Amino acid sequence: MVLTDVAKVIVNPKPIMEKWMKREQFFSLIAIISIFSLVLAVASISFFRAEDMSKVLGYSIESDTYEAYKIFMMLGSGIVALFTPVVFILLNSIVNKLLLLLFRVNIPFRQLFILGSFAYIPLLMDTLLRIGIQLFTLKPLMESPAKLFPFLSAEDSPIAGMLSALTVFGIWSMLLYTLGIYLMSPENRRVRSVALVIVTWLASSLISGYIGGI
Repeated sequence: MVLTDVAKVIVNPKPIMEKWMKREQFFSLIAIISIFSLVLAVASISFFRAEDMSKVLGYSIESDTYEAYKIFMMLGSGIVALFTPVVFILLNSIVNKLLLLLFRVNIPFRQLFILGSFAYIPLLMDTLLRIGIQLFTLKPLMESPAKLFPFLSAEDSPIAGMLSALTVFGIWSMLLYTLGIYLMSPENRRVRSVALVIVTWLASSLISGYIGGI
């Protein structure tokens, strides 16, 4: 069952990944992840108050139009969140496919996409944890609660922005992806494949954080 595999890959990823790498069809997997993404996005927006929406939109919202704005934001966020996993995993798979080919490592694109789908699960867990915290505080939480450097902000400096982009769940995602790459690569090229994935992930995380800090 897909839901069972999604849960099991968190604690015992190796057998689940090996099983799915043999499958030709993986629509059910990406569909489940996309639905989870939609539900979590809508749930997160539900905690927004009028003043929170005013900060996001950049202008004041009257109390009588608050509910309409909230519904609009929930619909918009839900639609975006539904397609975000597919787009993210697709682009990530294309980039890694090209980089791996440069190092003469040929992994089928289908397997990279499946692997990317499993590696996306920790990112959803980050959102789930954020919602759990919001249930207690009853306030929206705009950033990951699992930052490695919570005392740094992207507004401080570009370097601080780079480091503030690193999260526990982001590293967990990278480790899942790295494990899959190790399993799928030829034995004599496993080290270079894993090193390439780690360097690429670290570079992309730091660059995105740097841009956010400019």
